[in-house]
Amino acid sequence: MPVLLIGTLDTKGVEIAFVRDRLRACGVETIVMDAGILGEPALPADVSRDEVFTAAGASLEELRASADRGRAVAAAAEGAARLAIQMHA
Repeated sequence: MPVLLIGTLDTKGVEIAFVRDRLRACGVETIVMDAGILGEPALPADVSRDEVFTAAGASLEELRASADRGRAVAAAAEGAARLAIQMHA
C-alpha cells in the first residue's frame, strides 16, 4: 500500500519532495496530493489541486477570487479527505 503525502506544494513542495524522495529511496511507493491554492507547485503532483477542490465541490478559481483563506483551507481539507477515503477503498 502506498503512502499518501498531502501538502500545499506551492509553499511546502520542497519539504514534500524531500519526504517523497526518502520514502522512495527505501522502496516505499508514494502518492503526492497537492492541496495548495495560490502559487505554482514546486513539483508535479500525482493528484492535482484541481482534483482536490473538485472533490470538495469547490472551484479553485472561485476560491482564489474570494481571497477567503479559511474557506480555501476547509475545502482543501474536505477534498483531500474524500479522495484519501476513495483511494483507501
